[in-house]
Amino acid sequence: MRVNIPVTFADYNNNIDFTESRAFFSAPFEKLAGFQIWGMTVLSQSTLHTEIRKYLSIEGDIYVSGMVSIVFPYVLGGSIKVALYNSEGVEFLEGPDGIVGISRSWGETPRDEKEYCTDFICDWPHGWGSLRIYSGPEIILSIDISDCIPIRRYVLEPEKYGYRV
Repeated sequence: MRVNIPVTFADYNNNIDFTESRAFFSAPFEKLAGFQIWGMTVLSQSTLHTEIRKYLSIEGDIYVSGMVSIVFPYVLGGSIKVALYNSEGVEFLEGPDGIVGISRSWGETPRDEKEYCTDFICDWPHGWGSLRIYSGPEIILSIDISDCIPIRRYVLEPEKYGYRV
């Protein structure tokens, strides 16, 4: 069962971990209103954890072993940086000046809006990514509840529950 859960700025930036997530972007960044990720850790102290527990009985931190849609209803601007991986995807691509990367900024960077920070593995171009979105005080996460498992299961079997190419 897929549910749409509102998430506050504080919860997104402090209690949800995307560092092992694979991110997928389908719109031009200038029109970005959301993106998808595979895999996400939800810390037990978060309000998102409380919402998920309305549907499941899971103690401790939760890993979402599936695709999650992240929707920003009100985007003013943002930026993305990707440090590219080599063709094997195991090391960074090195150039004469160090790690090869790309970056892009769009829209405004207003002082009074929230800066949502997400670090992840970028599907294309393949590399380590860092995304900053300037948006309103709340976003929506669309999660399939059947993809939620205790983090311990993911830690013990990452090849089973992590993203597979």
